[in-house]
Amino acid sequence: MSASPIFIIGAARSGTKFLRDCLRADERICAVPYDVNYIWRYGQPNGTHDVIAADSVDEAQIRFIRKAIGQQARLKNDGILLEKTVSNSLRVPLVETVFPDARYIHLVRDGRDVAVSAMREWAAPPDYRRLLEKLMRIPFSNLPYVFWFMRNSILGGGSKDSDHVKVWGPRYPGIEEDTKARSLAEVCAIQWQKSVEQSLADFAAIPDDRVFTIRYEDLVSDGSKITALAQGLQLDAGAISSSWEATVNPGKKRDLTPEQKAVRAQVEAVLSETLQSLDYSLETQS
Repeated sequence: MSASPIFIIGAARSGTKFLRDCLRADERICAVPYDVNYIWRYGQPNGTHDVIAADSVDEAQIRFIRKAIGQQARLKNDGILLEKTVSNSLRVPLVETVFPDARYIHLVRDGRDVAVSAMREWAAPPDYRRLLEKLMRIPFSNLPYVFWFMRNSILGGGSKDSDHVKVWGPRYPGIEEDTKARSLAEVCAIQWQKSVEQSLADFAAIPDDRVFTIRYEDLVSDGSKITALAQGLQLDAGAISSSWEATVNPGKKRDLTPEQKAVRAQVEAVLSETLQSLDYSLETQS
């Protein structure tokens, strides 16, 4: 491997896929093409959340995860591994244990917009083709997770706030209880909050020169930001900038529906402290 691997860490619906696809314009990048939570969970009991303690994995599990992720990325000897699994926002120390020389990109997006976007994913019907593709790759040595994944995915999402019957995205501790007691908008907001706050706490223990932070809002509006990120990672900034220009439309802004505006206002009350700590301005006054 010519350089240390790169892991994009961000809450679900924060733009991690967009960033991954831009960075893979560097011909050395070998990117895992989708989230591989099932690999990171290898050898773990299913449980009710995606937090995995770094000291819970042994050497055999570490070797398996490294090999399996490298295979999914079709990693070459001189390639640079690039991976993004949104559930890793809850367990950066595990990534650090498996890949001690890792570099990280922490991608942060306004939690109000994340909640609006995530709600659509929670409520979406199952994509059976993609489900089958994932099932074919999940190690059957981890049968409890296979059964949970199948049941959760096939059930589909509920259309009512109080009737979301599947869990989508990172499973923070307590998420299953929250799906029974809270609205879908609140669950999506808390999911973002837990992911961001846990990542920030975990990154505090990692040297600053291995952690690169970027906001989604800057990423999609200012081409100089991704150029600077590519240069900091010693990647091909020209190719990556060209990919960004071919993909993003900085002038495009989707108007929110009245329902989406209501969701933003609702979750702002839940997220106000975290939003302010990240320097996102509040839109409503208490």
